[in-house]
Amino acid sequence: MGSVLARRLPVCSLIVLALLGGRARASYLDDIGLTQLQAEQGSALASGTGMRVCQVEAELDANTQSYTPDPNSFVSGKVFNFKSGTYAPSWHATDVGEYFYGTWGAAPGISTVDVYAANSPAAPLGWMGNGFLNTGNARSLPNVEAGRIENHSWVGAITPSSSNTEILRRLDYAINRDGFLAVVGLNNAGSGATEMPLLAESYNALSVGRSDGGAIGGYTALEGPGRVLPDIVAPMGATSWATPLVSGSAAVLLQTADNNPLWTDARSNSEVIKSMLMAGATKQQLPGWSRTTTRPLDPNYGAGQLNIYNSYHILTGGEHAASTSANLPGTSLTDGWDFETITSSSTQRQYYFTVPAGCALRDFSTVLNWNRTITPVAKYGLPYYQWNSSLANLDLQLSQASNFVVGSTVDASQSPIDNVEHIYRGAADPNLPTSTNELGPGQYALSVSANFAGTSLTSSDYALAWRGSLMVEDPAQVALPGDFNLDGKVDGVDFLIWQSHYGTASGATLLNGDANGDGNVDGVDFLTWQAAYRPGITTVPEPAAALLLLAAGSLLRRGRKRLA
Repeated sequence: MGSVLARRLPVCSLIVLALLGGRARASYLDDIGLTQLQAEQGSALASGTGMRVCQVEAELDANTQSYTPDPNSFVSGKVFNFKSGTYAPSWHATDVGEYFYGTWGAAPGISTVDVYAANSPAAPLGWMGNGFLNTGNARSLPNVEAGRIENHSWVGAITPSSSNTEILRRLDYAINRDGFLAVVGLNNAGSGATEMPLLAESYNALSVGRSDGGAIGGYTALEGPGRVLPDIVAPMGATSWATPLVSGSAAVLLQTADNNPLWTDARSNSEVIKSMLMAGATKQQLPGWSRTTTRPLDPNYGAGQLNIYNSYHILTGGEHAASTSANLPGTSLTDGWDFETITSSSTQRQYYFTVPAGCALRDFSTVLNWNRTITPVAKYGLPYYQWNSSLANLDLQLSQASNFVVGSTVDASQSPIDNVEHIYRGAADPNLPTSTNELGPGQYALSVSANFAGTSLTSSDYALAWRGSLMVEDPAQVALPGDFNLDGKVDGVDFLIWQSHYGTASGATLLNGDANGDGNVDGVDFLTWQAAYRPGITTVPEPAAALLLLAAGSLLRRGRKRLA
C-alpha cells in the first residue's frame, strides 16, 4: 500500500495487566452500572448473543507478528476469523477479548469475532491495508464491514503523514456506509505520546479514555483541529481495557435493539448507540468535570463515565420524533432518543416536554451526535484518488416554552467544530450553582438547529438521546398523585409500576412509584395511589384486597430492599 506502520504500540503494558488482574472485576462492573442492570433485568438482559464483531490489534512481536486472541481462553462455540493470517496468540489481544466478548465484560454471548492485525509488511492483509481500509489503493473502497462493532485497543501513525488523513477519512466513510460502531482507545499518559493517536481523530468513531484521567485527552490536531476528546471514559487502569468494556456495552444495546422491531434506527445507525452511551455517562466520580456552551465535552473525561444502566434505559425509553405541537410522552420525559434528518429547507427540530407541577427534573443529560460525510473523488483515471470531507454545523438548545412557543434560553451547546453537542444540568457540573441544577415545573423545548453554510451538504442525519430523574418535591402540588406513568389517569397500570419497584430503598422517582418524594417505594406510596385510584380496564387486584395482601407481608416496614 506504499506506506508502513511507523509506530505500533498496544495501549497498555504488561505491568498494568499484572496490577489489574481479575480481582477488580466486581468493582468495575458495579461502577459502570452493569451489576445493577443485571439485577434488574435478570436472564432477560442481552449479552451480545449471536452477534458478529471485529477486533483490530497491533502486532506485539515484529518477528512472530502475534496479534490474535487465544481461542482456548474462551468458552467453546466462539468462531474466530483471523483475517491477517494465523500467528502465535497475543496476551494483549486475549485480554482485550476477555473485556469485549469474554467473561470479564458485558457481552460474553458474542459468537463471531473477525480479528485483524492493524498493519504489517509481514501481514499484507492488515486492517489499514488491503485487509479492510485499502489505504493507498485509489482503485478500491474500504471492504464491507460484516461486524456490528470494531474495537481498536491500539494506537499508531503512518508514514507518509498524508496517509493518516486518508485512513481517518476511509474509516469515517466505511462507518457511514455500513453503520457499524468503531470504538477506539486513546493513548495512556506516560507512554511517551504527547498527541492524539491515529484513530482517535475519527469524527464518526467513539473515542475512549480513562476515568482516572490517565489517558492523553485534549484537542485534535490533524482532522478538524480543536475538537475535544475523548468522547467517554471507563473505570479501568489502561485504555486497552476501557475500550473493549465500552464495546461490550454497545453490544448489549445493539442486541436489545435487535429484539424490538420498532428500533430499526438504533440497529442500523452507529450515531444512535454513540449518543446513548454518551448521554448515559455519569460525572459524579470525575472531579472537575466541566463543559461550556462552545466546548461540549471535558478534555479529560469527555461526556463522563460509561454507565450501561443509564444507556440501556435511554434505549428502552423508545424513539420519539420531534414535534411542534406535542409533548414527549410522560414516561419518556426521563429516557428517550430519536434519529432524524434535518435539511437546509427545514433547519430546526423541537422536542417539547413538560415537568409536572410539584416535580423537578434532575441530572438532565442530553447528547446530539452526527457523522461527517466523506465523498471519494476521481482523478487521473483513479476512482478513489481523493477523499473529501463535509460536516454540517448542528447546535443544541434547551429553552423554556409555553404552549409550544420557544421562550428564553436555559442552556445551549454550540460548538462550531465538533460533531457532538452536550447539555448537562446536574450537580456534577461546577459551572452551575446548586439552585439551577434542576428543571422546575413547566414546559421546555430541546431544539436542534442546522447550518450548512460553507458545505456541499443540504441535509444531515443526527441522533439525539436524553435522560434525567423526575423527582417529587412538593406532593401537595402534584395534580394526580399516584399517576406514575403521567398519562393523566390513576389506574391499574400505575399500580403495576408501583408493584414492580416496591421495596426500593433509595433513589426512586415518581416514574418508579415514589408518590411522596422520599426516594422510597413503600406502603405510603401505595396509599397515595389507592386514594386517587379510578377503576379502569386493567386487571389488577382491587385496592382493598391488594392492601390486605401487602399488609400481611409487612408492607409498611422498609426492611426488604431491592434495586430499582
